Amino acid sequence: MLNTTDSNYSRVIPVEYPKVVKRRRRLRFGVVDVTSGVINWMQIDGDPQQHYLPRMEWSGYNELIVQQLD
Repeated sequence: MLNTTDSNYSRVIPVEYPKVVKRRRRLRFGVVDVTSGVINWMQIDGDPQQHYLPRMEWSGYNELIVQQLD
């Protein structure tokens, strides 16, 4: 991807995506309670083998935002 808006000079931003021939790994996200060490696994709809989860981040309201692509 080419970024042409942040500065006077354009720069390339690498975008990773799964290749068609590669088998994707099952992926899941969990949040760890730092005081107890308990992991709370996120329940994400859909078949983990058929969806691509490229990124996640915290919202401003103690919520985890997960981007999911098919």
